[in-house]
Amino acid sequence: MALGTALPQLLRLHRAAGDRRTLRHLEPLWRRLVTAVPQVHLPESGRWASDLRLYRRVIEIRDAVLVLRDYVDPGTIEAARAHAGSEALATACWLPLAEAAKERGEPPRAAPPPGADCSGEEWADEVGFALTLAEHRDSALVRSFQPASGSIPDGQR
Repeated sequence: MALGTALPQLLRLHRAAGDRRTLRHLEPLWRRLVTAVPQVHLPESGRWASDLRLYRRVIEIRDAVLVLRDYVDPGTIEAARAHAGSEALATACWLPLAEAAKERGEPPRAAPPPGADCSGEEWADEVGFALTLAEHRDSALVRSFQPASGSIPDGQR
């Protein structure tokens, strides 16, 4: 009987520990993106904020990526897809270029670049997308990315 009573609590503790590990992995990426796009950061207050922190962080990362996507030429996004293979890895390739363009004060594009922009339909896919971005932000794959020569302004090279 005690095991039946304790099992839900043990499962909740296990899930909370996993969420804390995921939050630690996402923290540097999240900080970088909310610095680049501060309007995506939602103020935190109360107990519910800590319970929903992982959810909020993943959503804020995703929102920042969507905002920054408007600062990248469609040719750069296509070159990143060809270079990386997956959408998350391609995003990791073009994201630093978008951050730099926004920091320089370039205006966003009027229409978002065409093409697929999905990290998945399930929560696990969204978390996986964010973790892939966090893991590969300084990887050799990202450092070796070279956008098409006509797809970035001269000042960005």
